[in-house]
Amino acid sequence: MRCSYVLFLSSLLLQFGCGQAPAEPGAVRPSSLYPLPVPFSEIAYSKSFDVDLTASHLINRATIAISNRGSNSVVMPAVFVKGGAGLSRSSILSSIRSAGPLTDEQFALATWSFVSQHNQHYCSAGAPGDAFNYAVDPMRLLHGYGFTCCDQSTDILVWVWRGAGYQARAARMAFHELPEIYYHDAWHAYDADHKVYYLAKDKTTVASVADVIADPSLVASTADADGNDPEGTSAQWMADQFAGATPAYDYSTSSEETTYSLRSSQTFTLRSENSTTSIFHGPSVDEPLGSDAVNSGQFDWELDFARPDWEELTDSSNGVETLMSGTNAFLTNTGTSSGYVIYHLSSPFPVFSLVVSGMVYRQDSTATVSAYIMHDGSHWSTAFPMNAEVGGPLQTTADLTSAALGQYSYFVMLQLSGSAPNAARIAAVHITSEVQVAKTLFPKLVPGTINHLTYQDWIPLQIVSNHRGTKSVVPDANPETHDVEVSVAIQ
Repeated sequence: MRCSYVLFLSSLLLQFGCGQAPAEPGAVRPSSLYPLPVPFSEIAYSKSFDVDLTASHLINRATIAISNRGSNSVVMPAVFVKGGAGLSRSSILSSIRSAGPLTDEQFALATWSFVSQHNQHYCSAGAPGDAFNYAVDPMRLLHGYGFTCCDQSTDILVWVWRGAGYQARAARMAFHELPEIYYHDAWHAYDADHKVYYLAKDKTTVASVADVIADPSLVASTADADGNDPEGTSAQWMADQFAGATPAYDYSTSSEETTYSLRSSQTFTLRSENSTTSIFHGPSVDEPLGSDAVNSGQFDWELDFARPDWEELTDSSNGVETLMSGTNAFLTNTGTSSGYVIYHLSSPFPVFSLVVSGMVYRQDSTATVSAYIMHDGSHWSTAFPMNAEVGGPLQTTADLTSAALGQYSYFVMLQLSGSAPNAARIAAVHITSEVQVAKTLFPKLVPGTINHLTYQDWIPLQIVSNHRGTKSVVPDANPETHDVEVSVAIQ
């Protein structure tokens, strides 16, 4: 059985720059190596909707597709069970604060509980797009993995707490790392990796790392019937390690929130399973994870050169123009030297595969259309030819997976060359990537009942210059006008 439910929502704002560069691949550079995160306000756009699964007996190969049908981008789109939260810091804090006023301890417990529930212990998370194959960005850890080593989960909680205005630090020891938050004139440790916290001698106050080192029996007292802590490690062993520990306190963990956007005419499809046989993880001393430890998703960006604003979607372009031929709007070379367009793509999900496809026309054998990828800001890959037979147009595909594997942020360049203007053309381009997604990002759909879900994204900010030449940031004037389609399918 296949069920499909569609929700129509609305559109937002994002700016992209255009630049010019020489036409040779080795010399072409994006307008910016790593575009800054999209600024956004604390205002979230949320829309509740129901999915009727009363006729479904199980959830099998379910998908949730978020399609941006508007002319502008949407920031950090998410779908989750009503009353829950997305996995961005803004969404987490918004959800926790919506419960009403909380004491400092209640807030610390709520954030610790959220991170613990959306993360499992595994050393470690990472992909080739991370330095040393080791992920440190909390957005990547939460969205692309859902599993972390102790230092990685520590950095997530420190990041969340600092985003709420608290002092927070990481206590790094030879055997373990855990985060501390400061309130009531004292530090308090909450371990999201081992899913535990320790109470001081008064049996009420959450202890600090220093408290535990001074009295390791605080750890041993948390043992279950088997003598283990919630993560399955011997509580006595942990107590013995604390007894001889000398922590180094790290206050340097980043407090910034990276963002990602769904571009105009781009669709992000979440899957309830991993449609690939692959999985990314970092250096590990644990048993290897199977591919079923994560889900997969797909980004598909449809580029329509008939749009009057097609250049606004590029990072940069040079030596190209558009040409209508029949029902197709082609991108074509304007002279006898190479022309190009560059697109920037970025998300917290590491790439399993990357394909560029389109309708290609070649006037003669000297005309070429090629795709390139850059992810280090300096070097383009070798050419991935999209050279259909002379004439056409013909549907053609370039598989960039070998150069894109495990990357999060990269540039794709389409280069068109010919011995005469309009000799090389491409239309109906799709840039399609399959990516790794944390299992906790897909909402828990329940068969046999009506599921109440929420779509959420965040209102971008506009940078406005005043009469003095300085800039101020103001929310988008029309936050209620979206053009987003959300569809849920169950097979």
